Order: sequence, then structure tokens, then C-alpha cells
Amino acid sequence: MSAPTPSEPTSSRPSDELGTWLSSRRKTARIGLAVLVAALLLVLGFFSAEFYRLVVTTPGHESAWEAGVESGWAVQFGDRTVMFSGTAEVEIKAEGYESQRRVLRASDPTRSIHVELKPLPGLVHFTISCPGQWVVRVHGKQWDSVAEFSTELEPGRHKVEVRGNAIHPFETEIEVEGRGQEQDVFLAPDPYRAFAVLETQPPDATIEINGTKARPLDGRYVLPFGTSQIVVSHEGYVPRSIDVEARSENEILDIGTVSLAALPATLRLSSSPSAAAVLLDGKFVGETPAELTLEANRPHQLNLRKSGHQPVEFEVRLESGSSQERHFDFENELIEVSVTANRTATVLVNGVAKGKTPVTVSTRALDEVGVSLDGFYAEPVSVQSAGGAKQSIAFELTSEEMIAFVKAPDEVNVFGSIHLKKFGPLEYRASVLVSDAGVDLDDMTIRITRPFYFSRHEVTAADFLALKVPNQRSRLSASDLPATNVSWLEAARFCNLLSKKIGLEPVYKFAGSGRLGGFVQVANGFRLPTEAEWDGVLASVHQRDNRPMRYLWGHEKAVPQAIGNLAGRESSKNLARWLTTYVDNHPGIAPVGSYRPGPTGIHDMVGNAREWTHDFYASQLLHAGTTVTDPLGPRSGTNHVVKGGSYLSASLDDLRFRRRDLGPYRDDEIGFRIARWIE
Repeated sequence: MSAPTPSEPTSSRPSDELGTWLSSRRKTARIGLAVLVAALLLVLGFFSAEFYRLVVTTPGHESAWEAGVESGWAVQFGDRTVMFSGTAEVEIKAEGYESQRRVLRASDPTRSIHVELKPLPGLVHFTISCPGQWVVRVHGKQWDSVAEFSTELEPGRHKVEVRGNAIHPFETEIEVEGRGQEQDVFLAPDPYRAFAVLETQPPDATIEINGTKARPLDGRYVLPFGTSQIVVSHEGYVPRSIDVEARSENEILDIGTVSLAALPATLRLSSSPSAAAVLLDGKFVGETPAELTLEANRPHQLNLRKSGHQPVEFEVRLESGSSQERHFDFENELIEVSVTANRTATVLVNGVAKGKTPVTVSTRALDEVGVSLDGFYAEPVSVQSAGGAKQSIAFELTSEEMIAFVKAPDEVNVFGSIHLKKFGPLEYRASVLVSDAGVDLDDMTIRITRPFYFSRHEVTAADFLALKVPNQRSRLSASDLPATNVSWLEAARFCNLLSKKIGLEPVYKFAGSGRLGGFVQVANGFRLPTEAEWDGVLASVHQRDNRPMRYLWGHEKAVPQAIGNLAGRESSKNLARWLTTYVDNHPGIAPVGSYRPGPTGIHDMVGNAREWTHDFYASQLLHAGTTVTDPLGPRSGTNHVVKGGSYLSASLDDLRFRRRDLGPYRDDEIGFRIARWIE
């Protein structure tokens, strides 16, 4: 055999093949060991798990249901729950029923969980075909003369009543399916009518029945069921009104002849000043200006009396159907006014000094009495004769710091739909939390000494877009919805633009880069409300027994119905979490002011949109047990405080009065309102 040529491949060495084989075997062994260990752990976990069986009933209808694990380490297999942790929460759902959540505990010996789902109410659409006026009553609710309406009713039988003036009494029962189903109900009570027979004097008088001109049918007038009002009238005569009641079908009521009396004379009286008491033949008949109906062709004694003025007396005799006007100017009587004040001050009557308080001055009705003292102010008072010949006025002089507040109007409209309401100094107690969702520490006392204006509504998208904030990137279209998805800086720029528009000094300073460079604390322009002001507006009316408020509406745990736009049952199809006992009219965000205002007249602090405040976010732990005056938050920071609930608020924790969130850059859930100091 000859030696191989250089072009032929040489054989591999036996030692290389053996090494590769050994390496492969070791890798396979390691993988097998890992699989074995995992299998052993899975078996051990399975034998240590707890097994539960869900027994679910859906009253009124056999409905498919499903369950899902909401928290804890567990697995759901149909009606079986395998739990590996100490506790787990399972949510059970069925279409047309309210969902329920159950907490499973390993310590509970019961392994069969019985759940009965409550059916949702049904939506019933009523159509009423009925003449005249009527009332529909269904399950404690009432609708007046409404041809079509819809209402939610619980499953089962419900009595429906219809009562009207042109129908027979009507009652029926309806069966409501419930489970969110819609039903149509048509009601058509039997009509009813009776007849009235009458003659009039003069014969051509006009006859009206229940406000509608009536025409005879075969010499008779058609009446509806029940009580009716017949009015007989004619020019130059006193109209007469007659009440009749028809009780049976085709009943004929014979009223006879209705005679009208000729019109009396008319006397119109006026005086300066007005509101003088008028006595006719010694009997009080009203105040001036007054129109008196007098029996014609005989004398009458008239007396006009006005407190603080000389009385007027005269006699009048008028012809039948005639009219007369008379005016009287009263002469004022002197009124002695005792003037006092909380400080010694100069008393002014119509701007003329009359001595120092306390002092008694002589005045006449409508004279202006005031007091003057350097550095203080009190609103002048107009003397009213209704107070009598001897009166007293006590003035409360206010320091210069509060003069602007006293003189400021209670409410102002500054731009578009933005209305501001006035608030004076406030003091309230507030809880201090370890964290935003933590445990209460000692309370803090917050004192606001600077009066301020606070907007009644959140700023709307239409008003926000109208000022054309530069470089704003919110995805808004003009509407009366809150301006959400607006960053804090965009809201602050809006405040500055509004300040410049009406000639006020802007509060916020911006660097050339567009970043916030600080704020001017003494500026009188618009700004975002401070956190203290935002809380104070609520606490000023809800704080009781010096206890801090618990929730945005007060101390009660239950959410008051119709208090605001929250994540109620109407949002159940759109949201994973909602308040199961609350319902409002909007599954999403609502136009501002859609819900009733709070006791201070401010809208949407409980829900709709959360709101930016002026303050940078910082812990308040250092303030526990202390009193803080006019807090503005840190001078700088990264995030700003966001307050209030929103249309996504789905728990009582979301609606705590002292909940403080760190606002993100922008959010569809966050809007803002504005404020300014009164100085």
C-alpha cells in the first residue's frame, strides 16, 4: 500500500472524538438533573396546595359564569381553585349579574364556596297613550304627563298605576326580566267624558274649561273625568269661576244660569318713596304701587302710611267702570341713629363729620351713615325708615389687610366660562400621613390668612384653547369638557396669559429654555390653587368637632349619591374596577358643572378630573402636630401635587380628603382650575 497523497484528508485523532462524546454526555446529564429537580418541586407544590370548589347560582336564570384570580398565588380550573399561597382573591362574573369577589384563606376549613350572584335591574321603556293630564306611578316613582320615559327596575312583578283627568283609573302589573335586559311597555287607559249644561248672562259670554275655550256639543259642554274649572267672562264684566266634578261616564251636570256683574271702578295709587301701606275704609289692602278695585258710586276713605313719614288721608268717589291714578310724595321724618364701632372712629352722615363713636346723630331716610379711621374700613349703611324713629348701627372696622377682601365682589367672571368665588381667611385641621396611602400621624393645623379667589369649575378645553398657550401638546378640541392631558407647565402658562390679558401681574416666571424659574409671591395675577387652599375650600364647611375630614365629602364612609362623576356602575363595561354601590350619568369624563356644587358653591372637587395644584410635592411629616401658616410648598422640586377624585376613582382610598398624588408630566385624567390672591 502506497502513502496518501497531500490532497487526501487525514484521519481525526481518537482522543478528540472521545472528548467531544464525554462533553455531550455531561451536558445531557445536567439537563436531566434540572428537569428532575423541577418536576420534584412541582409535585411538592401540588401536594401542598389547597383546593376549593365554587358553587355559583344565578337566580331567575341559568347563566354561564366564570371566575378569575385577582390576587394571590392560585390557578383557576373551571369551578376549581388551586391555591398555593395563604390567601387569594377570586372574582366571579356572569352576564346580567353583579360580580362578586371572595377571599380564600388556607386557614378556613371550608373548601366549598357558595356564591349567589345578584341580578342587575332591567331597563323598562314605557309609552303612554292618554288624553288630558295624567300621573304614572311605578315602584314609588312618579312621572307627570310624560308620554315616553325609561327607568331601571329590579327583576320581578311591579304594579303600574295611571291616574288622569280624562281617563278611568288604570292599574296593571308587569313582569321585569332584569339582568340588564331592555323591555317595552305600552299603556293605553280608557278615555272618559261627561257633560255640563249652563246658560250665561249676558248670553254671548265666553266659556273656558280648564283654560281652553269651549264650544257646545248639542247644547252641552264636554268635561274630563274629575275636577274641572269653568270660567265665564265678557268684556266689561267681572269673570266668574266655577269648579265642577264629574264622577261617572256620560254624567250631565246642570249648572244653571251664570250671571256676571258689571266691572267696578279702578284706583291706581303710587308714592315716593314706594311700599307705603294702603288702608281702604280702615282695612289694609296692600302697598304702593297698588291697583284697587272699588265699588262704584259711593265714597271710600283712603289712608297711606309709611314708617318715618307723615301719613296721607283722602276720600274718593268713582263712577262705574272708570279709573283714576293718584300719586303722593311723602315728607320724611327725622330718625335718631345711635352709632357705635369696635374702635373709636369719626362718624360721617352723607360725608359730613358728626363726632366720634359712640354718638347719636339725626338723619332722614336714605341718608348714608359711615365711620372713618386711618388704616381701617367699614361699609357705610343707608338709613331705612322701616327701622323706626330710633335706630342703632354697630360698625365692625376692618384692618387695611382685609379691606380688599371686604370690597371685592363675592363672584367674578374673568374669561369665557371661568367664574371665581371669594374665600376669606381659613383655619382647619388635616391628617399627616406616613405616605400617600399610609398611617395617620398627629394632625397638623393649616392657617390661611390671605383671602383668595377660587374658580367654581375646572378650566374647560374651550377656554384653554382660546388663549393659545405656546407649544402646548394636549390633544384637545374646543368643548365644555375639562382641559385634561395638560402638563403643569402648560397650566401655569395659561395662568400667566390670562393675567396679562386683563392687566394683572403674572405669578410664574419662566427661563429662556421654557423651564419654570420661580414665582412672584406678591403678584396679583392668576395661578394654580395651593394645596392648602384646595383642601381649605372643602374643610371650611365639612370639618366637625375640630376633627380632620376623612373623605372629599365629609366624614361618612358611604359615597353620597349624585355627588360627582366617579367610576360607578355605569363604568363597569369599560373599567376593571368600579364602585359597585354608586351610579352616575357619565361612564367617561363629563362637561364641567354637570353635578351639583358642594356647600361652598364649587363644582367637581369630588370627581370628573383630578387637578394640578401650585405646590411642588414634598413630605409633610415635619409638620405633624404643628401649625402651618399660608403654606406654598417647596420653592423647587420635580413633581407637583395633584388633588381630588376623577371619573376613574373606584375606591374609598381614591377619595380620601388628604390623598396627595405626584402628578405625571401629563395625563388624560388630570385637569386644573385657577385661583388668585385678593390684595
